[in-house]
Amino acid sequence: MTNPMAAAHTQPAQLRDAFLVAWSALGVVLPCLAPNMGPIVLALSMVLPVLMADRSVLAQRLVRIGPVMAVLAAIVLYLCLNLLIAPVSDNATGAIFTIALAGLACHVCASAFPGMSSRDLKLMARGLVIGCLLAGTFLAIEYISRMSLQRAIQSFADAAHLRFVRITTGTWEQPSFAYLSRNLIVLVMLMWGAFACARASATPQVRQVIGPVLFLMVAGSALASPSATAKAGTFLGVVFWFLARRWTTVAARLVYAGWLIASLLCIPIAQLIHGLRLYDVVWINTSLRHRMMIWSASSEWYWQNPLFGLGIGGARKVNLNDGLNLAAFGIQGEPLNWHAHNIFVQAWFETGAVGGVLLSLFGLVLLRAIFQLPEHVRAYAVATFVSIFVVGLTGFSLWAAWYLAGYGIAALSILVVVFTNRQEPPLQGRGAG
Repeated sequence: MTNPMAAAHTQPAQLRDAFLVAWSALGVVLPCLAPNMGPIVLALSMVLPVLMADRSVLAQRLVRIGPVMAVLAAIVLYLCLNLLIAPVSDNATGAIFTIALAGLACHVCASAFPGMSSRDLKLMARGLVIGCLLAGTFLAIEYISRMSLQRAIQSFADAAHLRFVRITTGTWEQPSFAYLSRNLIVLVMLMWGAFACARASATPQVRQVIGPVLFLMVAGSALASPSATAKAGTFLGVVFWFLARRWTTVAARLVYAGWLIASLLCIPIAQLIHGLRLYDVVWINTSLRHRMMIWSASSEWYWQNPLFGLGIGGARKVNLNDGLNLAAFGIQGEPLNWHAHNIFVQAWFETGAVGGVLLSLFGLVLLRAIFQLPEHVRAYAVATFVSIFVVGLTGFSLWAAWYLAGYGIAALSILVVVFTNRQEPPLQGRGAG
């Protein structure tokens, strides 16, 4: 016979567990489906860990500042000073705020997680996995069905005369995937953290199902999308996940070398591309050729302000195409966009050598921390870094707040697993219970 008192006591605990799982799931679903909410998710991510952590542990760890946070603080300080010479401040201010917020969220959560129970961390990990599965399912359906879900929402909004709902889906023959690529990139950033969370919170039998399903969702979305950036980020993430699991030293040397070359030699490489006019090679993908033109033009303008750059976010304001006379067969649009489509070129161009070196240093201290992580999470952290690194080579603006927030949320998903006690058995049962 069931004890009414015991049942009454169990129900609030189950509700608490369910809330914790749902909270964490929303932390993935929201930035994946509505990327602009990324900074809000970062701000809210600190609330529950601070409330649930042991106060003494939290207080002791908050005052410890490691190399990663120290370099990030130096970057934020420099960007605030660089903002003084920037010709435009709106986008730049949001970028600086998001970088600082991402660093704060990671530091606070890394300080709080050791003071939380392993069970609570595993519930959070379970929520992150569920959120990634939901977002992956939505994107897979949208890409494979050519945006059928959003097309249905658009039809409903038009029929109900909902003027505040604005969705651009294009046609069946030419669907408008432009903004959907943001959603996919955020999912690519978070997928490896979700894999690590599944390993930390699920039984081996459940992991054998969740892992392949999640991978098929993300890989299927990337393959069905027109985004070569998402494809490359996903593929090379897989490659380095395998390398980091089997040949850690090889993976470390390759990632360090790639980072140093991309972060310190991006301007000379871009100038070499310009000198050889590789954007004229017609068998190269047109989108990549256009990006090479943008890198070439950015590298030419870099030398006008080599030490401090044009100013963070400055390419949005200045007509940088004036007098460049760059053209290539089959390329439409200006040679220099409002961002460089390469985070390293953009960092050097807009924040100068000082900003470029600080970015390079940040990557080095972050990689050092990643390769010092416990074995059960190291490969997932390496894959996360590589996927984000590859996306940054050809993708979006370095100063986009949604993009920067994705970095922070990806780091948080890895941190959850780092501080989960792997010696305890995985959670049993279904739901949050």
